Amino acid sequence: MIKFVIPGFYENFTVNTKLLELLKTHPEIFRDNIEVEAVYGVFPFNIFDGGRNFAEYSHATVEDIKMIQYIFNERYHVSLRQVCTNPQLEEKNFHNRFANICLSLCEREDNEIIINNDKLKEYIKTYYPKYQFISSTTKRLNKVEDFINEINNEDYKIVCLDYDLNHNWKMLEQLNQE
Repeated sequence: MIKFVIPGFYENFTVNTKLLELLKTHPEIFRDNIEVEAVYGVFPFNIFDGGRNFAEYSHATVEDIKMIQYIFNERYHVSLRQVCTNPQLEEKNFHNRFANICLSLCEREDNEIIINNDKLKEYIKTYYPKYQFISSTTKRLNKVEDFINEINNEDYKIVCLDYDLNHNWKMLEQLNQE
């Protein structure tokens, strides 16, 4: 089974839902044994976001958030992965009302948080314990021992390899041995 993760649960909502509907109703037009496991993104103007610019979008409403969560989770059985990788976050930002509304309305055991800030992860674990965590490539874990330590951290469902290491075959072979 090949599992895909597609971008833009908000900004690519129409395209993504059309793709998922086609996959559901006409699987014969796709290769065998594929599925969309998750869709990632952020609701516009969420302070936890990792830096996307949503100048052309309006602020997501509570109704938008509920609808997006329902469509992906209930209709298509696809996980939402909220990106929470803002490198400028301070602890005082953790209580941002809109960011917490987004977390609250999407909190389910099959939804996930892509994260690069251990203090924010602990905050989310405390107040929204149903989420699973994915260690973001933006953590820049570019030493094998740091990457192995992250893999061994039970808080993470998935650990993303630093993008600069994707072509480091010697290091990748070493990881394979581990």
